[in-house]
Formats: sequence, structure tokens, C-alpha cells
Amino acid sequence: MELSTKFDAKSIETQVKNHIKSIDLEKQIFASDKPEKIRFIEGPQTMNGIPHAGHLRGRVIKDLWYRFNTLQGKKIEFNGGW
Repeated sequence: MELSTKFDAKSIETQVKNHIKSIDLEKQIFASDKPEKIRFIEGPQTMNGIPHAGHLRGRVIKDLWYRFNTLQGKKIEFNGGW
């Protein structure tokens, strides 16, 4: 992938998807016969008042946590807790 002076989101998305397919990322992530399972219980949505950047903090942290653990080969189970 080359660094271009022109930003083309669609082209980048296509390149990333093609790369993921070429390395069979899903198979690599779930290659273990017995992956460690982590169950995450999501609480109710709590945003109140006028939206601001602070509301994103918890959601971004959780998203990064899910992604990191998935890339570590763990199986994340999501359950709504409300």
C-alpha cells in the first residue's frame, strides 16, 4: 500500500478488504480449537444531556478492548444486560 497525497476512502477500504481476504484473517484469529471465551454483558445506554466527546470515551474503550482481544484469538460473547 502506498501513501498517496489524495485521500480516497473507498479505494483504501477496497485495499484493506482485499488484504484481509488474501491473508485469511478470520481463519488466523479463530485458528485455536479451544479459544479462550470471554463473556461481556453490555449495560443499558446511559447518555443523558447534550452529547459531547465524553460520551464516546466508554464506547471507544470497549470497542478497542473487543478488537484487541479478538486479535489475540479470544472469542468474545456479547450479551445485552438490560
